[in-house]
Amino acid sequence: MSKELELRYFEVILSNGQVSKTSVPVTVRNSEVYAQLVNASILSEERKGPGKVIRLVDQEAFVKFLDARFPGRKSATGGTAISNQYRYRDSKGGAKSGHGLVILRGWKTIRVNGHRVDLGEATERFGGFACFQPIIETERFCTVENLSCLAGIPARLDVSSDGEAVLDREQVYAHAYGRIGKQTFSELRCPEITHFGDWDYTGLDEYLRLQAIYPQTKLYVPEKLEDYWSTRSKPLKKEAVITRRLQESQDPKVLRVLNLLGRTNRFLEQEAIFSTNSPGQ
Repeated sequence: MSKELELRYFEVILSNGQVSKTSVPVTVRNSEVYAQLVNASILSEERKGPGKVIRLVDQEAFVKFLDARFPGRKSATGGTAISNQYRYRDSKGGAKSGHGLVILRGWKTIRVNGHRVDLGEATERFGGFACFQPIIETERFCTVENLSCLAGIPARLDVSSDGEAVLDREQVYAHAYGRIGKQTFSELRCPEITHFGDWDYTGLDEYLRLQAIYPQTKLYVPEKLEDYWSTRSKPLKKEAVITRRLQESQDPKVLRVLNLLGRTNRFLEQEAIFSTNSPGQ
């Protein structure tokens, strides 16, 4: 088990005060560290309704434990081997994030770091245009969560399987290596920004992170979301966790998706809204 995974769920417990036991991966719950926290009455497992919850009993002791086990957790940003060693005392302690590596695809001529870029030519000749923590200037900008979807632009991802317009040639599409955060873009000078991702806790949280930086960001949700959900959704992974940011959101589209996630315990991948037979062709 990676220390990044361990820290992620311990910080969820610290943030929320209690979480359902099943929302914490078995690898974390079966660890010696977790057992020590329970035995020391820092955490407790308590029955609530049909299941159990993990409750934070001694917050002060828990914070001291986190600071000792994960030095620099508040100041170091996980992602590189160096920062992982500082944060987790382990160079392989967490997945490496891109820290701003962005792949662009599209048909427009845009400006990247003040320079004119013929993105259509770059997409046609080389498959895309890569840049690092860019300043991007364009009218319409769309972040695409999954690389497999980005790779299909422009060849096939024009409309959904039911003909609903999703991706068009007037937008610039971007996939960030790693999760989107403050380090991804130096600046987006784009009047219109859309986030097109999976409809799960991770995809929704990524949207809210981007919107917190760029308030003009909108979440793409297909009109027939419930229909897709009933036929193409998949079971949520056991480690799926709803963040406090999601719990506090009043965004109507976020609430619509959260309602489906909560009722069905299933999620929908962004690829699911496209037919397997190259829609739009």
